[in-house]
Amino acid sequence: MNFALSDEQVLLREAAGHALSRIDTVAAARAALDGEPLPDLWRTAREAGWTGLLVAEERGGAGLGAFDAMLVLEECGRRLTGTGLIGHLGATLVLERAAARLAAAERNGAAPTPDASPEAAKPVAAEPAVPSAATDALARLATGERRAALVYARPPFDDALPSLDADSRLTGTARFVLDLAGADDIVVPARGPDGELRAPPTRPEWERSASSAATPLARSAT
Repeated sequence: MNFALSDEQVLLREAAGHALSRIDTVAAARAALDGEPLPDLWRTAREAGWTGLLVAEERGGAGLGAFDAMLVLEECGRRLTGTGLIGHLGATLVLERAAARLAAAERNGAAPTPDASPEAAKPVAAEPAVPSAATDALARLATGERRAALVYARPPFDDALPSLDADSRLTGTARFVLDLAGADDIVVPARGPDGELRAPPTRPEWERSASSAATPLARSAT
């Protein structure tokens, strides 16, 4: 197997390093140890197009793969900076695969086949409006107009997956949410009333538990 980077991947990695070099992120990370706020590099991520790396071109993204996104994240880690991309890219990947499945089902005139993997999870409902709603949401996430975070389906805790009732209401506990700070939307893998795995995007309008870092989920999905 050839593990060498392609010319395009080399350019992507170099461009990421150049974009991040405009700010002394290492000094900012050291200052953060003394209580200084970290610089918000979301604008840099938007200008560089990183927010839409894993979204298909027809939905406003770059249509690249997880390895390409890893090259950008590697440069972020090299410079000790958190751009909010890990949670955002994970969320867009789940929604992108859901939108692709729904689009394929729409073309074939059939409902999408349930899949137990969180990567292939589909949005909450199956009404005709869902594909366009998912596409509109992805377009805003791809441009970085909105930020997303992903509640991973198998976090390092023993909690059951959140549940989604017939009224699209989420109930459960989330203890591991990367890049939750600053997120406009969160994508929550949950078990629907039919037992299928769904990934409804919802708005982060919760109350954080005072006794722990747990985040109760009892909100209506959007």
